[in-house]
Amino acid sequence: MKKLIIILTVIVATLTSCHKENRYSNKLMDGQTWNVTDVTVDGTSLNIKGKWYIATIEDIETAVPSCEWRGKYVKENAIFDWQFLNKGKEFHLTYVQQPNEDGETLSAYDYLVYDITGKYDVICADNDLMEFSSKSTIKYNGQEVYIKVER
Repeated sequence: MKKLIIILTVIVATLTSCHKENRYSNKLMDGQTWNVTDVTVDGTSLNIKGKWYIATIEDIETAVPSCEWRGKYVKENAIFDWQFLNKGKEFHLTYVQQPNEDGETLSAYDYLVYDITGKYDVICADNDLMEFSSKSTIKYNGQEVYIKVER
């Protein structure tokens, strides 16, 4: 009987922990639009704001979701793919250059998102607030990049 309880406990723990990424992903997708309220490098603000427009996908386990980061003006935008991993403790942000863009048509946001592409620790993942921190981004490797978004 003890063995059966242990086996069932392990199975339930495994099943629920595998879906923690889904829970965090759904929180981000449920917001659909998030306000970027802070982006800093080693405590210094980059003075970048804007909005994240999160694409909603049906099955988070078979596709990588994307986001459009828009600034104040029409040409200020960038696309990135994102994923929660490691039971929701990590957030991966990856810049995606669009086929119609070249080095002359990229916006400041394209360069920013490329520079901060990396693996982030999830500090907070609430329904109305998410915070991420990384010391392993493309441009700022070894420096702490902090991103805060709110609904």
